[in-house]
Amino acid sequence: MKITITEIKTGYTALFEYREDGQLIRSEYPDVDIATLKAFYSVTRLHASELEKVAQRWHKVLRIEEVQSLDFDSFWKAYNYKVGSKPATQKLWDKLPDADKYNALKAIRKYDNYLNRTGTAKIYPERYLKHRRWEDEY
Repeated sequence: MKITITEIKTGYTALFEYREDGQLIRSEYPDVDIATLKAFYSVTRLHASELEKVAQRWHKVLRIEEVQSLDFDSFWKAYNYKVGSKPATQKLWDKLPDADKYNALKAIRKYDNYLNRTGTAKIYPERYLKHRRWEDEY
């Protein structure tokens, strides 16, 4: 099971992967400041079954979500602009850490809304990944 924990105030996201027995196998903390890292560290020592309690107790500070799928096909479908080189785009996708994949997928809706509001043309999916456009403010 993969989950993300996002600090609501800063938007920093960490990704955690648990085995079926609830033990943590790995975690990713891209671009996280030290204060947030300390908060995330306390969560990493928890068993997966304890995350629900954390989510209820800290609901104003942390948002905890289960990640559905981070495969390339999920991105390709969600981005919904099938132009450019699909193999090159997939190569870029495969190089991203899971936390970045999650953030890139999550930002597509905001990006699409921004394009609709401004009338701006959508960039090729390869460029979206290469230039980390999910990190832009929309």
